[in-house]
Amino acid sequence: MLYLKYTLVFIFLAACIFGTYLLTGHTFILSKDALNQHVPLLANYRQALINFFHHPSHFSFWSWQMGLGTDTFQVYSYYTIGDVFAYLALLFPAAKITLAYQVIGIIRMFCVGLAFVYFAQHFKFRDNVILAGATTYMVNAFLLYACVAQPFFTTPFILFPLIVVQIERVLQGGSAWPLTGVFIWMLIS
Repeated sequence: MLYLKYTLVFIFLAACIFGTYLLTGHTFILSKDALNQHVPLLANYRQALINFFHHPSHFSFWSWQMGLGTDTFQVYSYYTIGDVFAYLALLFPAAKITLAYQVIGIIRMFCVGLAFVYFAQHFKFRDNVILAGATTYMVNAFLLYACVAQPFFTTPFILFPLIVVQIERVLQGGSAWPLTGVFIWMLIS
């Protein structure tokens, strides 16, 4: 029931945060770095993955279209390979990559709050306290900025509560596998 309540709170928050962009006909992608660099790179990576799935031996490790020429693996590894959310772009057609980028941003924000709810429920707080905490966690200034400017910077806000809960589990004699999983995700991203 707590997660359903959180989902409803998130829908309201998302409408408040992102709804103004939709009402004015704008995207919530920052027009500087994100729109000029991250969206095209996501589109490029999406196409490279699709090409790789169809023809595994034809993966291009060098591109003259990035900068003055660069190692594509290095560029993709910095921005997309370790970002689990970037793979959601495969669910969208190439013509809808801007929509995909925005939907992925909303999903990231949902996961930020979800991670906080998961963390806070371990303290046996009342649902209203947990939901207020999740709301506060999600609307901090840096996170709101990161959501539109550098969405992959929202990942630490997901990982931190998970790490804390899993460290606590290990300290209480529980399995270390969940903590290992979170550390692996953290290292890859």
